[in-house]
Amino acid sequence: MIEADQPSSVNVSVLSIKKIEQFNLEERKSIIKSLHNSVQAGSHQNVISLLAVQQQPDKLLVVLDDMFHPDLLAVLRESRAVRFDARVQKQVVSTLSSVHLIDIMLGCAEGCGHLIKQGITHPMLAACNVLVVGRTTVKISGFALANHRLLHQKQFEARPTKQRWQAPEYHVRECADPTCGQSNIWSLGVLIWEIMSLGGTPFAQYSTQEAFLSRIREKRAKLLPLEYCSAELNQLADLCCTFDRDARPDMTDVVIKRLTNIRNGQEDPINLTVDNVEFIYPRILPSLEQIVARL
Repeated sequence: MIEADQPSSVNVSVLSIKKIEQFNLEERKSIIKSLHNSVQAGSHQNVISLLAVQQQPDKLLVVLDDMFHPDLLAVLRESRAVRFDARVQKQVVSTLSSVHLIDIMLGCAEGCGHLIKQGITHPMLAACNVLVVGRTTVKISGFALANHRLLHQKQFEARPTKQRWQAPEYHVRECADPTCGQSNIWSLGVLIWEIMSLGGTPFAQYSTQEAFLSRIREKRAKLLPLEYCSAELNQLADLCCTFDRDARPDMTDVVIKRLTNIRNGQEDPINLTVDNVEFIYPRILPSLEQIVARL
């Protein structure tokens, strides 16, 4: 029972799982595992959280934080626009400021850190699985039952592929098995690069999935450094995405501390201003990011 001194209401998302009695054994195991992981994830301001579950005679109702919000990837790409910023008296190449982008990184790192502490390995920690709530809050989705795609994705609609966000241990036999902490940290590094690049495609220099996987297995795949971002930001993405897993942080404390120092520094960590030079945005290659379902 929830008691409140004053009446209040919040928007939520409700998933209805019907005809469970017709599920086969594997489908039931999958639902139970997803429900278990949603419970295990607990509650956090930067994570889509499970609020309630109700069993009815013909269905199971699952209540989660509101997931009807734009995803971060769409927000970043839509921000790509040249405009005059009266604050700096210059042309800028994004509707999002450098400080706002760092705040988004911090929110993602806080949410990732919570999932690690709860023992949750995110299957694809990427900008397309982060929801933007209002102007300053982000919430990680795309895991367990906290999956916003369940609300609107059609059966044969293209869906994101995980490969460019997964740690090398998913692809290289010589590596140890994936772990909750350091494997999530690799994905967080790629996500930070996505934010720095205003929604660019990670590892776009490898023009096919085969070429990318070959470089990953050779331990030679690198995120492209972004010249308009500070050395500290580029180094942070590289730290998260190092092939030496022991050199990767296993928690997000180091990442959050560095991002906070970068945010509080005197220099602009992401220089989005332009003079007369044409700004070249990092490439967007949807064909490298999606799996197209076939009939």
